[in-house]
Amino acid sequence: MEDKQMEGWYHRLTRMNWQHVAPGVILLLVKLTGTSLFFVFFPQIFPKGNISLSTKNSSVWPPAPEQISSLSPLHPTTVRIPLKKPRWERFRGHDYLFSEEKATWLISQLDCKDWKSNLVIINDTKELEFVINKTAMANYFIGLTYSESTKKWEWIDHKEHNINLFPIKATMDKECVAIGAGDVSPVSCYDDYNWVCEKTYS
Repeated sequence: MEDKQMEGWYHRLTRMNWQHVAPGVILLLVKLTGTSLFFVFFPQIFPKGNISLSTKNSSVWPPAPEQISSLSPLHPTTVRIPLKKPRWERFRGHDYLFSEEKATWLISQLDCKDWKSNLVIINDTKELEFVINKTAMANYFIGLTYSESTKKWEWIDHKEHNINLFPIKATMDKECVAIGAGDVSPVSCYDDYNWVCEKTYS
């Protein structure tokens, strides 16, 4: 009699333990299956080397201002989201974009490149007056930088700046130029300002 009671208790305990253990075993199998699929398909979805969130390349970063004019619209080590479609303003056969955002000089030039343009090159007093009138409320990067190799201020097309158009002095650690509130002054290329893009109307 006692043996039958013991056997009955054993079977009941076995069924109870399995009822508690079974969900855990199933969950473990699901997790193992999911992990295996992840390692199988992840390299196919994200191939090594295709995506980089780094903004620096140890061998070339930051590039000198005079080298930036030859950069492609998207720097190979930078992932950027294009800004909204800009509103261009036309003046004497050229289109101008006065940005609403702020960025460093490099990012400003890259954004202009995205729209098949460059930071503005001011050629004469009429164009200077137009840009000054449009930049009264903030400072805007223009396409003028100080070249360490020539020790001169040069436009992004490598032409030397005409000091008769507006004078500008070289200042340590300020190798880019911003225009705003009726003034043109040297600024750090790594500070954030608005910017002016320019392209020929076509």
